[in-house]
Amino acid sequence: MGTTRDQRYSRFLEMIELQKQLNSMSAGSGWCSGTTNEGRKIRWRLAASMEMSELIDSYPWKHWKSLNGEIDIQNAKVEAIDIFHFLLSEFIQVSKSIFFNNYEFKKYISTYIAPQLDRSFEAGKSRREEISHTASINDNGNEIDDIIDYFELFQSYIHNDEFDTQKGILDTLELCGFLGFDFNSLYSLYVGKNTLNIFRQQNGYKDGDYLKTWEDNKEDNVVMQEIVADLESTNNLSSITLLAELQYKYEQVLSSI
Repeated sequence: MGTTRDQRYSRFLEMIELQKQLNSMSAGSGWCSGTTNEGRKIRWRLAASMEMSELIDSYPWKHWKSLNGEIDIQNAKVEAIDIFHFLLSEFIQVSKSIFFNNYEFKKYISTYIAPQLDRSFEAGKSRREEISHTASINDNGNEIDDIIDYFELFQSYIHNDEFDTQKGILDTLELCGFLGFDFNSLYSLYVGKNTLNIFRQQNGYKDGDYLKTWEDNKEDNVVMQEIVADLESTNNLSSITLLAELQYKYEQVLSSI
């Protein structure tokens, strides 16, 4: 079922609040000034670029390996969500220094960002529709070329002193459209990955105590996506319900050790 423009605007604001919560937990309360609690500089664009490197490895692009491999589109989607996390964070950080209050910030999003959400997804979708959707090496060369174009675009962000954070957000949404997202599926996977990241922080991720391999030798990312699908089927997806399900599954993992 589709969503209205107002619903998409509301969900975009929700993702911003979720991102703030995660950043405060992982980097400390001063993250919006661009530094961690330890005084270390936060490099959002470098982090996004690293995730883009992981995304491109979901494609059989390496000429020194088999070019006949399958495209791991689901992993590519997860990496795109990670990119969105980091560039959304820089957008929030930069916006905080521009807007006098939260009302002005929300008005800016409503006026300038929300109307462009659909256009960005459609641009990526249209680009994808121009190429073959098969995973055969005879047909996926153009898709790989397009992904490399996106890779080079995101790499160019790192040292760009005039980086436009709004453009970064919209470029990421175009990439997501290319990968097959619409706004609803982006929102669902964002909530899923954001909640998983929060869960990791709550369970020793920084200290190295967290276990990423769960039941049936599945990574937590995979388990998270299965839970999200189940919750969506009953219209019960939220960060609160997902966090409870992750806790239940993780306790089973710990009890089996």
